[in-house]
Amino acid sequence: MSELELSRQLGISRGPIREALAQLSAEGVVDLIPNRGAFVRGLASRDVKEIYTARYLLEGFLVELAAENGREDELQALLEAATYCEECVEGGDLKAAIEADLAFHRLIWAISGHSLIEGLLLRMEAQIKSFIATHAPLYAELRDSTLDHPAIAHAMSQRMGKQARGLMERHIETTGKEIIAWLGAQGAERQPLE
Repeated sequence: MSELELSRQLGISRGPIREALAQLSAEGVVDLIPNRGAFVRGLASRDVKEIYTARYLLEGFLVELAAENGREDELQALLEAATYCEECVEGGDLKAAIEADLAFHRLIWAISGHSLIEGLLLRMEAQIKSFIATHAPLYAELRDSTLDHPAIAHAMSQRMGKQARGLMERHIETTGKEIIAWLGAQGAERQPLE
């Protein structure tokens, strides 16, 4: 999509569009191709592996940190977020389930209090959201992965940081492997979408 086309559709000048596209490009969400426009960046298996390897290392650490240092009200909110995510999945509301899933993880990042890692994960989340938006059928197949959230939240609420870390690491590793397998089965290796 071109800056001009986006500007017309949104009814705003090209400057803010250009800035937003530059930010999305910096976050790895879009590719900017001169004289052609902006394209949603497709993710290859290698990209998914890198994202999920980083998440495995970073979120495993953060979940343990959050379990050890989180306030009671924060850990209670995490239990509620896990329940809500489960309800969205069971109710078949894919859009709400995706947002609830991402919100659950963001809450853990925030509870950990480690702002540097939280910032890194938030930048990765932009790529994850882009991937989910372009591969929604996959997310419907991965719905069982969100059912890991209550066990993770429960372990955290009981201050069992090492157990919560193990559960989170397994959750992320399994999800990453399922995505890579799905991409291979669909032949969906890096197909930029307009």
